[in-house]
Amino acid sequence: LSRKATLAFLASGIFAAAAHAQQQGVTANEILLGEVEPLTGPPALLGIAYNVGTKVAIAEANAAGGVEGRKLRLITDDDGYVPTRTIQSVRKMIEVDKIFAFTSLSGSGQGLAVLPIVEKAGIPAMPAIGPVTGLYTPPRKSVFVVGQSYEEGMYQLVRHLAQSYPGKKWGILTQDDDYGVVEQPAHLQRGEQQTELEVRIGDA
Repeated sequence: LSRKATLAFLASGIFAAAAHAQQQGVTANEILLGEVEPLTGPPALLGIAYNVGTKVAIAEANAAGGVEGRKLRLITDDDGYVPTRTIQSVRKMIEVDKIFAFTSLSGSGQGLAVLPIVEKAGIPAMPAIGPVTGLYTPPRKSVFVVGQSYEEGMYQLVRHLAQSYPGKKWGILTQDDDYGVVEQPAHLQRGEQQTELEVRIGDA
């Protein structure tokens, strides 16, 4: 799905229940969306690019008439890639701003940190920056992860390196957090088993 279609999918979820109850973040003219991501700090480039993409998708959707005549509006918070700040922003958006849905929950560790809050509130969320397995396994009623899994990404990376650079040596540096955990030997070894590339794992 395109970002525009995915945003429309999230927002359109209100209409099945619209005849029964008023949805938080939804008025006769507007649907309010929230986005938490790193706009400062080491991974700021990722957060800024993602935010620009969301704004473009919303502009396109609104130019086409919005969702059932309602315009989409986005509010954004910068968490600096710090889970405690992510938690603060998510709570504020749910309890104070009263958004309808999240278009981002920041990175992997940040998304996992706020998952209990999001699930308890029943707020739809579309994590795409950090599609860590824990966000969608087991399946969660209000969480819609977009993009390939980290595991599939690592497999495809090993496969590409083996095919493009046969006989070459290469290394991987991972983060000491939830994102780094998913880049574990099992996922690399899947690629090794299906290629001629030898994978050796060592501690830094």
